[in-house]
Amino acid sequence: MAKEIPAWYFGKVTKDVAHERLAGTMSGTFLVRDNETSRGSYVISMNDNGMVVDYDIRKTGRTLKIRDRDFADLDALIGYYQKYPLDTITLDTPCSKEGMPSPPISPSWHK
Repeated sequence: MAKEIPAWYFGKVTKDVAHERLAGTMSGTFLVRDNETSRGSYVISMNDNGMVVDYDIRKTGRTLKIRDRDFADLDALIGYYQKYPLDTITLDTPCSKEGMPSPPISPSWHK
C-alpha cells in the first residue's frame, strides 16, 4: 500500500520552477524536490528571509544525509528541521501546489 504523498514533496520540478514557486512567499516556506542530477537524492528549496536557497539531501546507503546529519527517511529529516533551524530558519509551511500537476509517487513512499 502506498503512503500519501506529503504536501511538501514536489517530485521532479526543476530548480527554476521551485524558485519561481517560492518567490514572494513567507520566510520558512519550503518544498522538497528530486535532485535533477543525482538519482535517489533530493533538494530542499526554501525561502530564507526573502531569498530562495537550496540544500542538497544525499542518499548514502540506507540513509539520507544533509550536511553532517543522517536520517532514516524524508519524513524524519523534515520533522527534525521543522523543530530545529536549517542554517537560520526552521522549515515552516509547505509551498502551495495550486496549479501544479500531482508529482509521481516516489518509490520511497511505497510500503
